[in-house]
Amino acid sequence: FGGTSSGDWTFTTLTEYIWTNGGGGSWTTASNWNTDPAVPNPVSGDVVDLSQANIGNSTLTLEADRTAGLWKFGDNGGNGSTWTVASGNDLAIEGSDPTLNVLTNTVLNSTVSGSTGITKTGDRDITFATVNSFNGLTINGGGQLRPGGAGIDPFGAPGSTITFNVNCTINQASSGVRTFDKSLGLNNGVTLTWVNGNSGWTVLGPVSGTGGIAVNGAGSIGQRPLTLSSTTNSFEGVIDLTAGTARDATL
Repeated sequence: FGGTSSGDWTFTTLTEYIWTNGGGGSWTTASNWNTDPAVPNPVSGDVVDLSQANIGNSTLTLEADRTAGLWKFGDNGGNGSTWTVASGNDLAIEGSDPTLNVLTNTVLNSTVSGSTGITKTGDRDITFATVNSFNGLTINGGGQLRPGGAGIDPFGAPGSTITFNVNCTINQASSGVRTFDKSLGLNNGVTLTWVNGNSGWTVLGPVSGTGGIAVNGAGSIGQRPLTLSSTTNSFEGVIDLTAGTARDATL
């Protein structure tokens, strides 16, 4: 460093932990990691990389609540396999740039937290299978956003915002009407596609931005409604009801 300065310098070293087992297993099995014989103990800002191994459909058991700044899920073999994180513990995403990088389809049965919100990158599908507490969600990568469990809102804390910076599909395969206590931001002229499956959707918070909404479902009109209940919606794009065979939107 050039020049002079007074005071103390503080340097923070971030650690990357890489999963090396070509299948699922327990977090606490040291041989599953590049840190063998030590078991990883990441902290806020660290990287947990589950994308380097050639996996089949695999399940990770956390064994305790775990925290990292970047969680990366992938399949180095290009098999289109699915990573699943088992229920029972919390997957926390904390740091200066809290990110969930989804490079292969991923199902999070664990709870997911993040005090400053999280960003989803990568172009594969992510399923949030239970009620979660992360404080906002930003979508910067493609793929589908899937809610698991009938009737729940798994996309973060009540009253938080989901911001879409790329086109995205929210796809509900399970039955049951869902109420989302969320605001939606549709940036960059994006299209948010709602696939209604066997259910309806109600969004409580306002929808804003330059993008629009497409409604896609099967069945008769009125069976699969999308309801935007806020009186302060301000999004500028269109509502497209031409896809599928059941299209019903209420504003």
